[in-house]
Amino acid sequence: MGILAQAPQEYEQQQGQPMPSMLVQPPMPDPPEADFFRFRITSEDIIELVEHKLRGEEYDETAKKYVQKYTAWCNDEFINIALSTIQDYANKNTYLGNFSTDQINYKCNKIKKKLAKLLFRNYNRYGIAKEKRSLIIDKIMNCIHSSLSRSDGGKEAIQLSTATQRHEVYHEEKEPAQRQPGILSGVLGRFSRGRR
Repeated sequence: MGILAQAPQEYEQQQGQPMPSMLVQPPMPDPPEADFFRFRITSEDIIELVEHKLRGEEYDETAKKYVQKYTAWCNDEFINIALSTIQDYANKNTYLGNFSTDQINYKCNKIKKKLAKLLFRNYNRYGIAKEKRSLIIDKIMNCIHSSLSRSDGGKEAIQLSTATQRHEVYHEEKEPAQRQPGILSGVLGRFSRGRR
């Protein structure tokens, strides 16, 4: 007879041990590195990537640095504006926020209109070719939308909270804490001794 068809008492009598739980427990994750939490809430990698893409650079694994592969899309003045704009929306406060999808779309549309206005009026000043204006806007907006989407419904905050709890549980199981007597144990202990 299969384990599922047996009652717990029958199984214990036949096997001499308690019936195993039918719930599948997920494996305990490895403890996250110290940089895990910092990495999840920083935007340094996004900003660095956009900066080098606008400069026409790509990372060379053999040289272990960014090297010029293409013509730069714009000058340093616009790169600073773009990176500053991205940093305003790709930061810890945004990631840990709780925005609705409508709020995210509203913010993205507002930023996109401002960027478009800036680029269409000053593209010569920033050294941007006419045909690349919309591509640059899309590149920047993708980063901003991705950053804002992490806070959709508080997803990032919830995931970090869950990861923190798992990290704490892992350490508690590895090193069980010594139980300290509570405040009430002393008081209750006196009353129980006095009754005897």
